[in-house]
Amino acid sequence: DLADLLLADADREAEQAMDLFESDADAALVISRSQKSMILAARALLSLEGLTNLDAFDPVQAFRERFYDSGRFYEGVGHYFLDGSQLDAPIDADRLRRLVVEAGLFVEEAHTVVGKLANPYAGAAK
Repeated sequence: DLADLLLADADREAEQAMDLFESDADAALVISRSQKSMILAARALLSLEGLTNLDAFDPVQAFRERFYDSGRFYEGVGHYFLDGSQLDAPIDADRLRRLVVEAGLFVEEAHTVVGKLANPYAGAAK
């Protein structure tokens, strides 16, 4: 389904961001890939809410309203997306490394939340 496809794309972008960072690629490119991975993961979540038309909503704002502010997404990791979506080059190497790691953590948490939303009864006592 759409959420799974978006999460697969998010995984690829997060891995590519890490590879670029580790090869000392241009910071702007690393930032762009990291942000793209988080946007794709947020879109996966939002797709389960029926938000699939990109022209109809801002994924950062929609994530904030539907998942972050409502407590449906772990706050600490959700903050990585909200904070990271605002970054631009130039940033120092430590902040760039943190962004890449935080993007990966955000994508992982999105996988968890999508799994719970897609199958809310998984793991329930029988």
